[in-house]
Amino acid sequence: MNRLGSVKFNNIGINDGKKKYLRKKEMGRLRMVNKVIKKHIDIKSNIGINDLEIKLRTINNFHTKGFKTDVLVKHLRYTTSLDAYNLFLNMLSTRLRLITSFLVGPKPTENGNNVFHL
Repeated sequence: MNRLGSVKFNNIGINDGKKKYLRKKEMGRLRMVNKVIKKHIDIKSNIGINDLEIKLRTINNFHTKGFKTDVLVKHLRYTTSLDAYNLFLNMLSTRLRLITSFLVGPKPTENGNNVFHL
């Protein structure tokens, strides 16, 4: 009889443990739903057109999944003049506005680069 009693007690313990585990798993899932995921993408000013298309496609995928995305545009002074960099920023700004209308930027950084926030 003692063996049967201990088996029942162990089954109750497993059920409580399982309930606790499922509750903890559900709380973790809810935490992930409320969590804001931020992505960061760097783009150099001398990027090739195909590479730029891939970066823009990646930014679009992040935006459709609901991620907050920061795009850092680096000004490479040794390969890109200031006029060409400003034209590149304007072109990139119009392309990013096609992805979202909630575009913030470009905001200059202390290093002379610019950041867009989506």
